[in-house]
Amino acid sequence: RFDFIAGAFYQQSDQKFDEFGALNVRTGTAFLAFLPPESIAALEQLGPANTATVISADLVRNFGTRARAWSVFGQGVWSFLPDWRLTLGLRFVSERKSGFRDFATYQPGTEEDVDPATAAVLEQLLIEPHSLRGSRSSDLLLPSINLQHDVNDDIMAYVSWTRGAKSGGYDARNNNEQDGPNGGATNFEYEDEIADAAEIGAKTKLLDGAAELNMALYRVEYEDMQVSVFDGVAGFTVTNAGSAVVQGVELDGRWLLTDAFLLSGSLAFLDFEWQRYDDGPCYFGGPEGNEEGTCNFAGRENQQTPNWTAALSGTYSGLIGPGLEWAATLDVNYRDDHFTSGDLDPRGEQKAYAKLNTRISLGAPDGRWAVALVGKNLTDELTTGIGAPVPLDTGGYMITSERPRTYGIEARYSF
Repeated sequence: RFDFIAGAFYQQSDQKFDEFGALNVRTGTAFLAFLPPESIAALEQLGPANTATVISADLVRNFGTRARAWSVFGQGVWSFLPDWRLTLGLRFVSERKSGFRDFATYQPGTEEDVDPATAAVLEQLLIEPHSLRGSRSSDLLLPSINLQHDVNDDIMAYVSWTRGAKSGGYDARNNNEQDGPNGGATNFEYEDEIADAAEIGAKTKLLDGAAELNMALYRVEYEDMQVSVFDGVAGFTVTNAGSAVVQGVELDGRWLLTDAFLLSGSLAFLDFEWQRYDDGPCYFGGPEGNEEGTCNFAGRENQQTPNWTAALSGTYSGLIGPGLEWAATLDVNYRDDHFTSGDLDPRGEQKAYAKLNTRISLGAPDGRWAVALVGKNLTDELTTGIGAPVPLDTGGYMITSERPRTYGIEARYSF
């Protein structure tokens, strides 16, 4: 009537990296460091001269963190009635972390400080030598509760609530030690991200076990959500955005239409809304920001949060004699319109698309070995994975495209 699991966990991690980069600042970028945005049109008159290099420097970044974390946890399942189960869990996590970031600007090919003229331009581009140190600690209590009810032999309904956390830490990518929303000193340390998740759903068997249908309705409330933000010039900063609510509905199922054909599918609706995000990144040419140069995102969505996603897959399989099994799968995956950059720049909006994939395999019936021909994105859809402003190129924008049509061969053998 009562099952439980308990344990303890310890982890230590040390991270350090050294980075060198040669920076070349073009004429247009140097002018924009000192001129107001409305002067961009005038710079067009310079034509190709905008691309001439006028400032050069070597940038050296040293960053490291050291973390020690331990936790104790326990979870118990109480079957208080034949068809009712209550699961209670609790985890305590304690972490101690320290971090440093050293950043230097040198004359090209030397270890000498940049000259005053170069330093003045770099400062306007939010690039300046600095040295930052910090240490932090956090103690978190993470409870969970889950109530399950077997309505009958084919339906299990549940309701759950749980709290999760993502550890805070130190930012490696900022280029200065200034204060303010984009300041490297203000944002050197970021806090733990906390998420409270509630869910209600059911798992069902249909057609005498030939089919399954699962459904879930969920809501997740985030506090101090961690985001990576472009500083508007040349760097990115990990910081805490504020609060957000993510809620939605998910359905997934499988149906064995015949002994040889399995149909699977899923459908999900997601609604993401920032509740509080005062210092969001403004995109070039968009709404004017506040006096700090940031934009209020309250009520807006986030990057990579399409409202609708869906998938449909069919697998046909059979035997070729007693020792050989074959299978062929065709699936289609759909994603609704969504933004691909955190500043919600319309240039990075990816329109809805569907991608077609296939897999044809041959192998042993016991799964000992298999070879397969795999094809992905068969219709060769051109889609954006990530969008972002171009550092040191005011108004510039870049995207990374996802893989085009791709073919491959897989081989697997179990010893």
